[in-house]
Amino acid sequence: MPALPLKHARKRAAPFGTYFAMLRKIFLSALMIQLAAGQALAATVTLQAAADTSLFENSPDANLGAADLAAGTIRLGLKSRALIRFDLADKVPPNATITSAELRIRVNKSPPSGVPSTFGLHRVLQSWGEGSKTGIVGSPATADEATWKARSFPSTLWTAPGASATADYASKASSTRFVAGLGAYTFASTPDLVADVQAWLANPQSNFGWIMISQSEGSPLTARRIASREDPNNGPSLVIQFTEPAQATAPSITVQPQSQSVVAGGTASFSVTAAGTNPLAYQWKFNENDLAGATSATFTLNNVQPANAGAYTVAVSNSAGSVTSAAATLAVTAPATPPAITQQPQSQSVTTGANVTFTVAATGTEPLSFQWKLNGADLPGATSATLTLSNVQSANAGEYAVVITNAAGSATSSTAALTVNQPTPPSLAVSDTAVTEGNSGTINAVFIISLSAPSSQTVSVSFATIDGTATGGNDYQSASGTLTFLPGETNQTIIVQIIGDTVVEPDESFSVSLSNAVNASIARGQASGTILNDDSPLSITTHPQSQTVTLGGTVSFTATAVGSGTLRYQWKFNGADITGATNSTFTLSNVQPSNAGNYAVAVTDSGGSATSALATLTVLVPVTITQQPMSQTVEAGASVTLSISATGTEPLAYQWRFNDAPLPGATGASLVLTNVQPENSGRYIVLVNNPAGTVTSDAAVLTVNPAPDEAPRFDRVERAQDSLNIVFTVRPTYQLALEFTDVLPATTWTTLTNVAAKVSPLSVSVSDAIKPNGQRFYRLKVTGRVR
Repeated sequence: MPALPLKHARKRAAPFGTYFAMLRKIFLSALMIQLAAGQALAATVTLQAAADTSLFENSPDANLGAADLAAGTIRLGLKSRALIRFDLADKVPPNATITSAELRIRVNKSPPSGVPSTFGLHRVLQSWGEGSKTGIVGSPATADEATWKARSFPSTLWTAPGASATADYASKASSTRFVAGLGAYTFASTPDLVADVQAWLANPQSNFGWIMISQSEGSPLTARRIASREDPNNGPSLVIQFTEPAQATAPSITVQPQSQSVVAGGTASFSVTAAGTNPLAYQWKFNENDLAGATSATFTLNNVQPANAGAYTVAVSNSAGSVTSAAATLAVTAPATPPAITQQPQSQSVTTGANVTFTVAATGTEPLSFQWKLNGADLPGATSATLTLSNVQSANAGEYAVVITNAAGSATSSTAALTVNQPTPPSLAVSDTAVTEGNSGTINAVFIISLSAPSSQTVSVSFATIDGTATGGNDYQSASGTLTFLPGETNQTIIVQIIGDTVVEPDESFSVSLSNAVNASIARGQASGTILNDDSPLSITTHPQSQTVTLGGTVSFTATAVGSGTLRYQWKFNGADITGATNSTFTLSNVQPSNAGNYAVAVTDSGGSATSALATLTVLVPVTITQQPMSQTVEAGASVTLSISATGTEPLAYQWRFNDAPLPGATGASLVLTNVQPENSGRYIVLVNNPAGTVTSDAAVLTVNPAPDEAPRFDRVERAQDSLNIVFTVRPTYQLALEFTDVLPATTWTTLTNVAAKVSPLSVSVSDAIKPNGQRFYRLKVTGRVR
């Protein structure tokens, strides 16, 4: 059949739409004629682009106007890419097979000195919007237009600007074309280009067209302007060749359904095989009546009853016609006898390693099938009337039952419990040993491991040496491994090599430990190995003594020892060597708290070494007052707290003093005075004491003023030649004493005069001789009330 040219401009052109509808009718008529003749339809259709636009790197939010599309790279190295999409609906039959697809374009513009480039068509994987496409050189994008940034401006973005391979378009080009200057170019049909069109025909929702990309985007001057779909004579066009399948063939039955005889309660299945053009439809009938839902090539009846006996046929149909099968007869016979258990399996109790057999007996219509279960779960392969278990273990213990089945049903046996008892294993014990070390080489220490009774099983146990006062690698060779007792064996030995030396040292010991026994228990799992010393002794006769010293003082530690040859000393502090401390006496000057700790000395001679007892150095830090008590002035009746903070070696002891007299019970860091009165006024100090000494605080002066409405007050002091006039005011009801002292702090005050106030207020002036070349301090003391 000749190709039918179906070029179109924009969809919105009404005259062309009418013309296209006419062409479509002609096309479908020709198609129907060829189908009637039983021949496959071959046709060619040319489609104009349904949407196209350009993406600009230099104007990422712009959209090319209606005249041209752009692809390639301009002189400045900025890229552009063209998007083209074609609609296949109503233009290519949905069941067509695409045999060829060509894309044709026309290059209208090329930059001066333009560089030829190969352009590729890549299948687009994401939707994009063409928008209104106004202007000719690119203008700001409006809603739904595709730009360098957006698939649908402004919110739906490409994976990467300009679209991204694998995410927005296929990495591989479906077709490529070398483009030089102006003129028409065709992207030739390729299997990939055909596959793209075939996929869009099958799934129109995936049709997002192609993106045209220069394969030399990194090179400038590859840019080309291509006629867009707004130029109906030169815009992009897609030429598609396709075929349609030949006319359908009516169905024919090649394998008829077969008659059957089934026991009541059983299952019957009828099948038919038919040839003809797909799709084939099936409808089964029983005694010529349609069976609801029986529309497959196979029809199955479960739990067959006598009412199901009769004739079964199937009608097979397709678009070309239908055919009915021969009848298949179903005969239903009487049901079989279900199983009945006549002998139940019995519970058993055995020892690990024994063999066990469970047996069941049953009647019923043969064949009978058996399935044994353990704790409700099927035992693979256990499908006979007898179940035999060999060499049972603890994992085999549980509840056994068997399900017996035939065509008529099933029966489940009662439960038979299997108890697997563990035999009492023999026990293992390791014995102690002792050996003299020798002066060189090695000697064997032999440990005997005994099994309490012969075993019928192989017994194994792990062993390892453990350091004590003797250490592996120095005093003996560490050993570990596994001992194995073959059936019947009861004794094994462990050999540990003792390293001889001439070091004078006490007897030393290490252990051998047993673990991880298999087929036996461990009764005595650890034994001691004693290394008997045979070398001359080195001994320390005078050990260093613990001492206490005050911060900044000097202390000496001394030790004496006897031994053979030259004695060498190394003093240690908290276990670490002290550099240069290699004499029998070690002296520390300007002792600090960091020197407090344990001191010892290691003495060595030609035969060995010995370490002294520890001598502890205690460094006493004198008391330091970090916060002095503060002077305070309060009114009578108030509560006062005087506090001190101090550091130094604990414990710290406190004693507060008032005017240098100790305050009974005032032995804390804080002194609390409640309801203070003027007689509580004075100097307060605290003595802080620790084992390093005593420190006295600064004085805190407490001034207790009378209550505001009654307190006396000094008004002024007037000097008159050789005397002073002290003027003060006394409120009523108080009796006062004006006292003086010549030195502060004072323990004794002298009364100058007494005043009893009975009227309010009473101004009093008292004279006192000026002390030559001296000083005098005055105070008002409330001594009572005037009644």
